[in-house]
Amino acid sequence: MDWKVLLGDYREKMAERWVDLVVRTYPAKRSQSFFLNEKDPFSNPVGHTLRTALPDVLNALIDGAEDSVLETMLDPVIRVRAVQEFTVREAITFVFYLKDLAREVLKNSITEKDNAPLYAFDKRVDDLALVAFSLYMGCREQIWSFKSRHVVERSINLLEKADILCEVENLGVDILPQRIFRRMQKDAAAKKSAITQ
Repeated sequence: MDWKVLLGDYREKMAERWVDLVVRTYPAKRSQSFFLNEKDPFSNPVGHTLRTALPDVLNALIDGAEDSVLETMLDPVIRVRAVQEFTVREAITFVFYLKDLAREVLKNSITEKDNAPLYAFDKRVDDLALVAFSLYMGCREQIWSFKSRHVVERSINLLEKADILCEVENLGVDILPQRIFRRMQKDAAAKKSAITQ
């Protein structure tokens, strides 16, 4: 029997348990309780994201959705976890919880000899983990890009304020040392005066 058919009846139970397991990856019982119990999306955006996105991901996975659809659904969860104090392992390990959940809900329905459907489901979960990893790395690259751009802009601003660098409008956004710029201005003025004489 196909794993999609086997797991179809357990969607809600698996989704609820999955959200609970993901919330437990956060420190402090108080934050875990807040994520689960506070229903207002503005007061609790992380909990709201987990409670809405994870069941959608699970339903799409069971329905056989393409990786691109799963990526779109998983994106909000990964974005939240990418900016938090998680290592890459901690950030995406929640995807693998689905393997244990499937075995938990199907323990009475499948025998050891006939567990081929679970292996097929495990393959899809592994694919989902790769999608999650790709999303996580994309988010981290974006964060580091923002940080490095900020450092560069801040450094340039400090050098300009110290009158060490200046922006030359004729050259676009090129930044030159002040002494070179002044020499260029003198040379341009000399050429201009030579031409006019």
